[in-house]
Amino acid sequence: MREIADIKYHSDHISLELDAGEVLEIPISIASQYRLSREKQIDQTEYCQLKEESERFRCWTRSLSYLSFRARSNQEMEKYLNKKGFSADVIASVISRLSSVGYLDDYDYSIRYIKDATRRKIVGKDLLLSELYRKGIKKDLAKKALLEAGADKADTELLYTAAKKKY
Repeated sequence: MREIADIKYHSDHISLELDAGEVLEIPISIASQYRLSREKQIDQTEYCQLKEESERFRCWTRSLSYLSFRARSNQEMEKYLNKKGFSADVIASVISRLSSVGYLDDYDYSIRYIKDATRRKIVGKDLLLSELYRKGIKKDLAKKALLEAGADKADTELLYTAAKKKY
């Protein structure tokens, strides 16, 4: 049995400090289900549930933080969360949730990546495709994005300018 030593309320979550010094962070939305209070005894099953909710919440906040810098592909997000030590089940559920709310979309990511890369410098379609494959974008999706972004055709004027600059 574990005991809740302290409860701290934050804007979007609750921090539970247990008697062993462990801190669990759970979303406010599910905290009412557990009827949490100071000095409450928590049995093993309830502890496991709270621990899983805490891991899912921490994984969710980490993923949002990672997305705040720039858009990511599903594979990039999965690698990042794996590196942070989250379990495969939690990562899969968070990635599914991110995709369902529109925060992760490999097709949209591919189009943005292609447009950004071609805006910065002259890049060939083969290089763009290989970079997208490296980022975990599926072949058919990458080719479709390449067509939609208009990067599948060589712009002769840009090629001439690049060749002239090299010369």
